[in-house]
Amino acid sequence: MNDIDEHGFRANVGIILINNCDQVLLGGRIGTKGWQFPQGGIHP
Repeated sequence: MNDIDEHGFRANVGIILINNCDQVLLGGRIGTKGWQFPQGGIHP
């Protein structure tokens, strides 16, 4: 299911996770070089 709006966006959330040692959680992408913060779609 792909609920893209008229501006090319879909409802989703992103989060930055930092622990008490100031370490940040990043995820490596599969199939593309790069990193990103955890994210996911939401059901409005």
